[in-house]
Amino acid sequence: MDLFNKENWMEANIIFNRIAKLDPSDKKVERYLAITEQKLNESKVYSPDESKKFYNEGLKQYTAGNLENALEFFKKAVELDPENQKAQTALERTKKELKK
Repeated sequence: MDLFNKENWMEANIIFNRIAKLDPSDKKVERYLAITEQKLNESKVYSPDESKKFYNEGLKQYTAGNLENALEFFKKAVELDPENQKAQTALERTKKELKK
């Protein structure tokens, strides 16, 4: 909630997505997720710089062994900048490792 209250829409969106996967029936999370997605669409903060931030956070999560968190950050990095080859490669690598 702290990220949401601070209007850090991107990171809040990732967290709410993770929670929604754990409990898809949670209507409160669904509502917050919808709000963060709306705010992201309104703000159009999608940029290569933001993509790099998510890629770097994904690397931290990956290195710490938090592969599912890393996957979410890499997905967002690619969504923000489809030309980010490092994020694309990391996303594919993480997907493969999670399937093992």
